Amino acid sequence: MTLLQMNLAAGGMLLLCLVLRPLWKRLLPPWVLPLLWIPAALRLSIPWAVSSPWSLGNLFAAPGGPLPGGQSLAALPVPGAAAGGGPAPGGEPSLLFLCWLAGTVLSLGSFLLGYGRWQRRLGEAVPCGGFPARWLAEQPRRGRPVEILLSPHTAVPFGAGVLHPRILLPAGWDTLPSRELGYILAHEWSHLRRRDPLWKLAARLLLAVHWWNPLVWLGYRAFCRDLELACDQMALGQVGRQERASYALCLIRLAGRDRGAAAGLPFSHHPIEERIVSIMTTNHRSRLFLALAAALTFCAGLALGTSALPAPAGEGLPLSNEAASAELSLQSPVAEGCWVSLPYGEYAPGQFHDHLDLAPGQDSSREVTAAAAGTVTAAAWNDAWGNQVILDHGDGVQTVYSHLDSLAVAQGETVTAGQPIGQMGQSGQATGVHLAFGLLVDGQPANPQDYLE
Repeated sequence: MTLLQMNLAAGGMLLLCLVLRPLWKRLLPPWVLPLLWIPAALRLSIPWAVSSPWSLGNLFAAPGGPLPGGQSLAALPVPGAAAGGGPAPGGEPSLLFLCWLAGTVLSLGSFLLGYGRWQRRLGEAVPCGGFPARWLAEQPRRGRPVEILLSPHTAVPFGAGVLHPRILLPAGWDTLPSRELGYILAHEWSHLRRRDPLWKLAARLLLAVHWWNPLVWLGYRAFCRDLELACDQMALGQVGRQERASYALCLIRLAGRDRGAAAGLPFSHHPIEERIVSIMTTNHRSRLFLALAAALTFCAGLALGTSALPAPAGEGLPLSNEAASAELSLQSPVAEGCWVSLPYGEYAPGQFHDHLDLAPGQDSSREVTAAAAGTVTAAAWNDAWGNQVILDHGDGVQTVYSHLDSLAVAQGETVTAGQPIGQMGQSGQATGVHLAFGLLVDGQPANPQDYLE
């Protein structure tokens, strides 16, 4: 899958989570909220398509289908020129790819600068004694040992560190009243017990890769808020629910100090109002709500995060054996068992499909071969058609192979009939795994089925 396809699939899940989040906060315990973002995160992380019978793609046109925006073979770019969105094999990277790469590098650079500031603060921090040291000694030993440090360069307390967890307190905070300091330490301790630094690091890396999608930014901010709500709940479980009013007042006092918080790994404090409401609300959430939320999240992941199934062999229209011209003969570019998911011709009033869509059967090979001997005039990326190969057979005849998963030839090569040129895929603007097979005669689309052996 391309980055665009991954974001389109994950975007639906992110939007659903953002819309339902106010309802989930009322009906579900806070510890559940961060878990609801997992399907969208998986879709943004996994670069290959996963087919399922419950995908929404099964409700639309057959795999391949007409391209959005009426893309036509006659409007193909100049052979050998990438249309943008990825580096062309053997060519120069496209402008869109360079823009994405620059944004990713800048986003990762910002993260690394924040990490560097965090490391410098650690180098200047000193071990904390007094009440924090006694409080830490009373906590159960779970996982890696935790340090509590005093730093003169932080304005708010925070816990961070994946391999070496630490809690940083601003200089002088070790003299705060023990009750208030206990609330602060319980909250930051909860972050470390829940492995929140690791989950936030993973989310931050996803944000760096998908920086151009506004839904990913909104989802990241909401996920960080949900982490805070979950930690408030865990901290209250440690200090006692009867302390929630005092805990909330301590949080309000800290809100005035929440300036200059470290960027990158350390946690900043998020909008206080929803945290106070969550702390002070006593809802007896039933297991029914938990089951409904889990079922809805699972169904949304299947419907929005998976691709349409390939049809069984034998369905659809069979490949034609009738030759309309003795001067041109093409062999099938796909293996036995593949089928025509959308034929050449008018598929709706005023809508013309100027190529064949060939989909794989359940057990058929996805290898794509040259329909006739010729020269590779293009083997490149195209925003609409994805990985695409164009072969010139002479006398004004060209065959076009689009939406390939991978390319096995390069521009300028000479190929023979039946030689592998790539693998069937769903790159570019495709709704399922298939080959878009086109024929151009003197620059005009023709029906490939009329010339197949």
